[in-house]
Amino acid sequence: MLNAMSLTVLRQFFMHCLTRPFPAMRMPDSMSGALQAAAEGKVVLNPAVPRWGRFRGRLNYDRAKCIGCGMCTKVCPARAIVFDPDTEGQKPRKVMLHGDRCCFCAQCNDVCPVSALSMTTDFAFASSGDRKTGTTRKDTGTAARLPFQKEWLDPKPGEVEEFLPPELPEEAPSVSAEPPAPAAQPAAVEGE
Repeated sequence: MLNAMSLTVLRQFFMHCLTRPFPAMRMPDSMSGALQAAAEGKVVLNPAVPRWGRFRGRLNYDRAKCIGCGMCTKVCPARAIVFDPDTEGQKPRKVMLHGDRCCFCAQCNDVCPVSALSMTTDFAFASSGDRKTGTTRKDTGTAARLPFQKEWLDPKPGEVEEFLPPELPEEAPSVSAEPPAPAAQPAAVEGE
């Protein structure tokens, strides 16, 4: 019996390695400086590794195509897609992407009826700099930074509590002046 997982595992046996090494042997101070040094021949870059067709990289959002149906916000397991608070009361409402929360499952990409969401082949978008990670709006290109919100960590009421066992009241041990009675000894059988 072959299920979907078995087919995926079987397909992985015949695929090439997708590990893509960093372009240089050590992390450069700046990427633009590293590319300039590579152009001058001072730094040797690792060769590029080809990516396969269904590679899931950074999520791309086409704001002009979006109809604001909200299906992507419903299927996102990481809650990386939320409605943009700037479009409150407008039709259609637009969404914001939180790249730091995305788990690259592509469920939003599959469910979007107008293909406003797509997975790119970009994968090395991490930074060692002091910049804060934010979401970028495609239409303006500006970062939309949100202050930390407590609900990002705390579950909504009813999400986790239903899986916990009911709390039982703790019974305080009774303290009495008399020591507990010894256990009864079995009676001796006659004739032994």
